Amino acid sequence: NWAVLQMRKSYLARFVRKVQLSIAWSLRNSRSEPEIVGGFVEENPDISDLSSKLMLLLAKDVEKSGALFAITAIPSKYRLRNRNRGIETIQYSDKWKEWANAYQVKFFDLTAGFEREAAQGRTVFFDQNIHFNENGHRVVAQELGRELSDIFQEVGVSVP
Repeated sequence: NWAVLQMRKSYLARFVRKVQLSIAWSLRNSRSEPEIVGGFVEENPDISDLSSKLMLLLAKDVEKSGALFAITAIPSKYRLRNRNRGIETIQYSDKWKEWANAYQVKFFDLTAGFEREAAQGRTVFFDQNIHFNENGHRVVAQELGRELSDIFQEVGVSVP
């Protein structure tokens, strides 16, 4: 409605909403130490029912078209940087891997490739943000190339 449209345009309303969300987040997470890496808090939410339903609908529509539907999730930068620290919870990418297995959705796991690089002292993320660096993109390309090698071979592309 008109009032909601005006609120979306208002910088004051946006600021108030940002403060409200920040306070709600702080209260919700006050009992746990946040996983901060590269200046960002790395969240590890569970997969919501809505996300699960939407992914299944998307998978169904893509497969109905005859295309391959596959998902992947980025491994935890925090865990790669803090390898010797005891972290008991399952990481976000593994939650999606379990979900994919439960619903027979193709999942490309990047964790092993990222962990292999971290074990050799190489980084896959830029230091001050959450994006891949050149090495991270190389690892993703290698992992996807390996997973999709049969498709690449069908079209005559060699995968290193």
